[in-house]
Amino acid sequence: MPATVNSAGYDLRLTAVKQLLEAKGLHASSITTVAYDEVYEYPFNNFLFKVDLSSPTSSSTFLGTQPGTEAAPSGGLTSFILKLCNTEVDMNQANRVQNNVAVQYLVRQSMKKAGMPLLAPAIYAWGLGSLAKEEGHSDCPPWIISEYKPGVDVDTVFSTLQTSEKQQVLKDVAAALAAIQKAELPPTVDKFGGLTFDKRGDMVSCEAALGKGEPTVSYLKRKRHAVMAALSSAEKSPIIQGWKQRGIDQRIKRFLEDGGLETVLSRVNIHQKNLIHADFTLNNMMLDTETKRLTAIVDFDWSYVSNPVDEFISGLTDFGGNIGNERHKFHKSILLGSFDIIPSSAKGDEKSKSEWETAKIWNEAMKTQGCIRPCEIEGVEQVFDLMKFQKLLCPFQLSSERELGEMTEEAKAELRAKTEAGLVEWLKQHGY
Repeated sequence: MPATVNSAGYDLRLTAVKQLLEAKGLHASSITTVAYDEVYEYPFNNFLFKVDLSSPTSSSTFLGTQPGTEAAPSGGLTSFILKLCNTEVDMNQANRVQNNVAVQYLVRQSMKKAGMPLLAPAIYAWGLGSLAKEEGHSDCPPWIISEYKPGVDVDTVFSTLQTSEKQQVLKDVAAALAAIQKAELPPTVDKFGGLTFDKRGDMVSCEAALGKGEPTVSYLKRKRHAVMAALSSAEKSPIIQGWKQRGIDQRIKRFLEDGGLETVLSRVNIHQKNLIHADFTLNNMMLDTETKRLTAIVDFDWSYVSNPVDEFISGLTDFGGNIGNERHKFHKSILLGSFDIIPSSAKGDEKSKSEWETAKIWNEAMKTQGCIRPCEIEGVEQVFDLMKFQKLLCPFQLSSERELGEMTEEAKAELRAKTEAGLVEWLKQHGY
């Protein structure tokens, strides 16, 4: 079989794992890949390995002295997860590992405070890729060693669960979301963006893992950065060409310079902030199939600090909590938290009925577990309105070389014309 985008470096990754174990004086009885598909056509953000040890770790192996880590249990570890970060993916690598470690630690502390199961795995050690090199071996990518959590990916079994079982699972999911939202940010984390550790080991604000740019003092400034990034992509797009035709670029410029952004977000609390998981979906949760209870919330790779509305824009896509798609059949119900009246779109096929029931169960679970729901966030509809503008500035299909390569010239022209019409209408509605 020819090498694929993920299989090409497999042997090197396995060597890096073995060298890391050797550097820590550990001996593996088995090393197996986790959540890995060598024929998957897109590059994985991380490569996960379950390491089973031939004997438990000693008490001195993982002391929990690194920032964001915990000491291993007194009896030692017999297995753990070793994550190697893929530095070739389109992510900000500056503080990627530190951000993951810091967020996961804060969420775990929040779960402890809530008296709930510690679904965020403990982290025992991490490195920026230099450990193996310092030990005289070849270089390795950034890495994290964390607690092994048993279970299956929730998304693989959720559709087979009975209604009462879905209620229990989503209750656990809501409890986890509440813990993420209520995680206490240290005073030194005072901006919107990512997290890292300073020289003293204290958490501080930094660039986020997704996108580049310094952390911002308000949500308004964060959204301005996002809009400017979309505009930059539009300028690079061979199809959009910065919207210079028919003077649309000048209308966009006036909107940005004349207080248009401030007006759109005028009802938003631009200083409200909490942790955002940023990929809060069922495939990043694990389930005990016997008890039907969650065993883990994983993959904090994209996490950051922002307004709570961002969680509902980027995640919750597979259980009725995402507000990022206005064409979704139940978008208004999800946005407003109103499930008293069943919309006509939920009265058709069985799939639609099931999706409606799941969204309704999820909304109720959020209420009972004390989550901040979209309908409780100041200016949520304004944020959604701005998100439409951001998407119209540069749709993914018109900026991705891969997507453009698969489209006919006619399809490109049609999508551009449709996007332009939507952008012009949006600007007109807002006085530009």
